[in-house]
Amino acid sequence: MMAHPMTSPRRGRTFRRGGLLIAAALSAAAFAAPGAAHAAPCPGADVPLNQATIAQRAQASDALICLANDARANAGLPQLTRDQSLSDFARSKSDRVTRNYPNDACGGVADNGFPNSVCVESVEVLVPAPTAQQLFDGILTGNGNAIMNPDVTTIGAGVSNGNPTDGPTGAGMTADVLTIRSPDAGGNTGGGNTGGGNAGGGNGDCAGADAPITQDTIGVAEDAITCLVNKERANAGLAPLAVNATLHGTATAHSTDMVGRQFFAHTNPDNNTFCDRIQAAGWPGAQCQDTDQGPRTACTNCRENIGWRGAGATPNDFMYDPAHGGQDGWMTEPPDANGHRWHREAILGPYNAIGVGLVVGDPEGGDGVTATQDFGG
Repeated sequence: MMAHPMTSPRRGRTFRRGGLLIAAALSAAAFAAPGAAHAAPCPGADVPLNQATIAQRAQASDALICLANDARANAGLPQLTRDQSLSDFARSKSDRVTRNYPNDACGGVADNGFPNSVCVESVEVLVPAPTAQQLFDGILTGNGNAIMNPDVTTIGAGVSNGNPTDGPTGAGMTADVLTIRSPDAGGNTGGGNTGGGNAGGGNGDCAGADAPITQDTIGVAEDAITCLVNKERANAGLAPLAVNATLHGTATAHSTDMVGRQFFAHTNPDNNTFCDRIQAAGWPGAQCQDTDQGPRTACTNCRENIGWRGAGATPNDFMYDPAHGGQDGWMTEPPDANGHRWHREAILGPYNAIGVGLVVGDPEGGDGVTATQDFGG
């Protein structure tokens, strides 16, 4: 059993937004997991967790929601509606906590497709091998916990490996629970956003979305991809992205570089990351940060998607095509080992501008099509 230097959680941070009280218990420290206070009524709630698998983390997330509704039933409170997309977002926030990134209470919730009149967030970190029941008990005893608020209607829960001190590979688990009330919820009717993803197509009124991309149609195809992006954002209740000349320039230059030097990555052979390139182009507020993927591989106010397809590819293929050379469509990719759908998260991220750069040719020297999407906030 590891000896952990942090022994008590910080609780009771309260925020007021738009005249409505928003309370959050953000436990940014880890502590030794207590013994279970009572028998868990929910599947998987008593399973010890440490460097858990995706399936185990998903079960723990479901157990937290089950435990929450059990506690609310015992207290005579309405049941909360489970929202998988809100759980996905809660997991992205718990991932950030394990990397010791800033995590403002309910930060990014509305901007990522979950409009609300009330939002409450609780974070719990326990080591060395807590159960979902123990994570739940820690949240339940916090000041302003997200579970027992009488005004919320919808819940999402995410569970990540690790802790803020030792990172994602450290001992223990980090849980994030988000509960919201949608602006138009007149009772316990759910609310929140169901993700707005695409079921495999859906070009709608986007001109050229089904047309093969050629040298003569690059402009139309770039506009079609932007149109598809904005339709997905509309489906998720998000504002559209404006086409930006600076980002179009960085995107086109990177697609051209990948084809010319035959590589496929966000970092070019000169070790310039996507953030380096967007920052060098003068994008306002672009600040590069180091991550476990390498130096300067994250960006404040910018993000990037890349992809390539064979000859005859359409804008719809880049967005929704099943696996192609190990790639899925940006909106249809399955979760990675940590449960992230990175391309989808970029498309539905907190940005206001986009540049799409298409080039005929591919990183393997063929006659395919290569694409870059650069996003700015």
